[in-house]
Amino acid sequence: MKPFWKMAFAVLLCFLLLFALVSASGVPLEQMALSGLRASGPVLGALASIALLTVDVFLPVPSSVIMVANGALYGPWLGAALSLLGGLGATAVGYGSGLWHRASW
Repeated sequence: MKPFWKMAFAVLLCFLLLFALVSASGVPLEQMALSGLRASGPVLGALASIALLTVDVFLPVPSSVIMVANGALYGPWLGAALSLLGGLGATAVGYGSGLWHRASW
């Protein structure tokens, strides 16, 4: 087995184990995200969800949970639009970070 495939298998195994541990723990991540975004109000909650998805580049934010909460709170169309904006923000931040680090070399 080549080293790349060994590393890919190890990373996949770690992700699966982490998923299994979180699922078995019974922590209601979706409910926590829903209550937090709902308590902040509709406009501030939308901005907070976009900001959380954007900083997911650097911080371990569970982006899929935020996206599900967007759909549950704002409906499928507005929730998808908010999730798309957050994803585009994360892409722009990641690209800008790569450019900045490249320029500093």
